[in-house]
Amino acid sequence: MDGCNGIWVNKPATADYKAVRGNTFILSFQDYNEDNTPFDLTGYTIVAELTNRNRSSSVPAEQLPFTCNILDAANGIFSITLSSDDIIRYCTYDEVYYFDVWRTIGAERVCLLQATLTLDVNYTTFA
Repeated sequence: MDGCNGIWVNKPATADYKAVRGNTFILSFQDYNEDNTPFDLTGYTIVAELTNRNRSSSVPAEQLPFTCNILDAANGIFSITLSSDDIIRYCTYDEVYYFDVWRTIGAERVCLLQATLTLDVNYTTFA
């Protein structure tokens, strides 16, 4: 994985990703405690949204939620996914998109990742 290698000790990590238009975009990660042991995600929710505005913009942004799944709570493993249809409807080649990944429980909200997403202009697949 680019940038943060899916391991977060100092949160939030930052990374830049590329998606291929026509393909599903999926990332899997493992969250860690400061002592480098897996963070137990039992009872937590993972939330991520793609936006077409950077974090400092005051312009209202369109937002597209990722599908987030906790795959192994005890070991802190989860995935975030954008469907190929969502990428086709929402993303264009000439924009940079931003997304944050959050771990939440009750009112507690911890940002795990701040990332950018662009479409890889060199590849296109057709269904």
